[in-house]
Amino acid sequence: MAYTLSATLEGHDQDVRNLIAIDASTFASCSRDGSVRTWMQDNINGASSNEWKSLLVHHTTAFINSLCFLDGILYCGGTEVIIQGFPYLSSQEENNNEPLFSLIGHSKNVCALSSYSSDDGDDYIISGSWDQTAIVWQNGEPLYRLVGHEASVWDAKFINKHKFITCSADKTVKIWENDKCVSTFTHLHTDVIRSIDVLGDHFITSSNDGTIKYCDFDGKILKEFLGHESFVYQAIFAQDKKIISCGEDRSIRIWDLETGNILQVITVPSISVWSVVQLNNGDIVAGSSDHLIRVFTQEKSRFASDLELEKFRSSVENSAINSKTLGIDETKLSPYEVLQFPGKKEGQVVAVKTPTGAIEAHQYSSGVWGKIGDVVGSSGNESKVEFEGQTYDYVFDVDVEEGKPPLKLPCNANDNPYDVAEQFLAKYDLPASFKDQVVRFIIKNTGGVDLSTKENKVKVSNILPSKENFLSLDNFNVDKLYSGICKLNSNEENNFEEPTLNELRIALENPATNVDFLWTNAAIIRANWKQKVPAYDILRIIVPYLPSPDNLTEFITEGLTSESLVVKMLTVRSLVNIFQNSDWGLELMSSPSIYESIFSVIDSEYSENFRQKPQMAIAISSLVYNYTVLILRENKYELIPTIADVLNNKYGSSHLVLDSEEASYRLLIAFGNLATIEHSLLQYYSSISWIKDVKARYGTEKRFSYVFDDLSSM
Repeated sequence: MAYTLSATLEGHDQDVRNLIAIDASTFASCSRDGSVRTWMQDNINGASSNEWKSLLVHHTTAFINSLCFLDGILYCGGTEVIIQGFPYLSSQEENNNEPLFSLIGHSKNVCALSSYSSDDGDDYIISGSWDQTAIVWQNGEPLYRLVGHEASVWDAKFINKHKFITCSADKTVKIWENDKCVSTFTHLHTDVIRSIDVLGDHFITSSNDGTIKYCDFDGKILKEFLGHESFVYQAIFAQDKKIISCGEDRSIRIWDLETGNILQVITVPSISVWSVVQLNNGDIVAGSSDHLIRVFTQEKSRFASDLELEKFRSSVENSAINSKTLGIDETKLSPYEVLQFPGKKEGQVVAVKTPTGAIEAHQYSSGVWGKIGDVVGSSGNESKVEFEGQTYDYVFDVDVEEGKPPLKLPCNANDNPYDVAEQFLAKYDLPASFKDQVVRFIIKNTGGVDLSTKENKVKVSNILPSKENFLSLDNFNVDKLYSGICKLNSNEENNFEEPTLNELRIALENPATNVDFLWTNAAIIRANWKQKVPAYDILRIIVPYLPSPDNLTEFITEGLTSESLVVKMLTVRSLVNIFQNSDWGLELMSSPSIYESIFSVIDSEYSENFRQKPQMAIAISSLVYNYTVLILRENKYELIPTIADVLNNKYGSSHLVLDSEEASYRLLIAFGNLATIEHSLLQYYSSISWIKDVKARYGTEKRFSYVFDDLSSM
């Protein structure tokens, strides 16, 4: 019998990242909202129902990403890096949010937990972390630290109490005996390996490459499971020789372990299904990015009501699905009548044009066709999404760092994906190495043209002018910044007391609502500490939210003239971010006393010993770029002489900028912006020496060639 929705459980406020089964009627969940909950099924006349109640066991301000259960204790791990254990039936009020156990050993986000009870009475836990290690714990104490992976350890499981298996973002699986690595398998997947599960003498893995592998402990691939259309976040062994998996393609899939066939595909109205577990009664529980937990059952007595089933079906049917994601050619649609006949296989997806002209995606599951969404093509999305005061075809959540909120990526279906990617990386101050990955994501999810393939290559025009958004450099790691403040605080005579440090940590989680507190303490650090870097790091984070620029000039002046090059760099970043302040930012930066003075003191060359030269180059080029956007958007033509001068005669010709591909690109776009209104620049651009240098060094890069093509065609 097919699985059917039993219950939809609300309780978390953010993504449900992990689940752990406890018994036939109990499981636990954890979320990015910082909470751990135990869920218990109500029993009616001795029989389980589809009604559930939850107990808030623990809550914190950090993200919780992993769970395991052992002897009545729920262990949770996340960005706090300490693994904590709470009685699974104790509420937060009862346990006072104080753990019975605290396992200290990791230095970064704990993303995996698993438990093992041995015959000798000892209890074991294994944890995986973004610090690239796994730790085996015996009775709450570290027994082995497993060192050898070259990236985050995404999952870790017991084979027995002396033997363990781990998988990693380095695309490998390792088997360990005690603390020694005895096997490393590099051939299983072509991308990050997200999960691993063990049954007897075999294991299964799931990966960002969209596949699941069933292997023996010699690393021999016995079976490959193909069907997911995106990242597979988890795959587990299930009852009756089955496998259950979930991933980024909105689906939960049940597979036959022996044949490799898909038995059922359950599509949910959520982009990501992060975790699945199977209860002892056979029910499947899934946690998703829409904050919800869904329970599916084969038992009719536990089916959801007809009203709930219809609500679930409707939410799935009304989802928007991109044609590129499903590989749908809108010129080769199946006839609508195909839905009257059986599908070829479980999970088959067809796109049909309805009698009304709409294009719908239907999936064949459990012997029937069911609509799973409306197909959105590359021509755009009729349902616009508002973001930061503008409307877009799409606004995606993009996970860049585990344990941190997803970043917003807005775009329109007909946008140049390279241009959108560049703006996204610039906005969040992300490395240029992310570019190709972001471009692939955009192309896949918007139906855009893949500019990297010869057969799809098109001439993308109108990159210039680029004036939609000001760049910002406000991305930061809360834990890293707080750790740096604490370290420096211990060496300062006028240091902060522990309560103030704790308040700082909390305030940094939400700078917009704690701007006054952060500003006050940044000013204290600037005035009283010998090491002033934290003051300017806080400043560049909060300037978009400051209610007024009072006392800011003194702060900026001291930063730009500081002997510390790091302070100078952070001050330039602060200037970049002032453009984000909608109350007074543009007015302040338009003042001649500001823009003439800052460019007179910001140098164009720095010592080779300055390790942050690339960051300084990007900060300076971002500042110049923002001024060109200001000129175009606010018609501030009086700024053109100053900005054109520093662009062409100071920073454009500097090795600081030329040695940075990203900085060179931003400065080239800035030049192009000015060239759209200052025709003398356009007339002589091909003979300007710094532009020739940029073209010689980076001209073969696609994003540069598009800008040069635009300049030539103006």
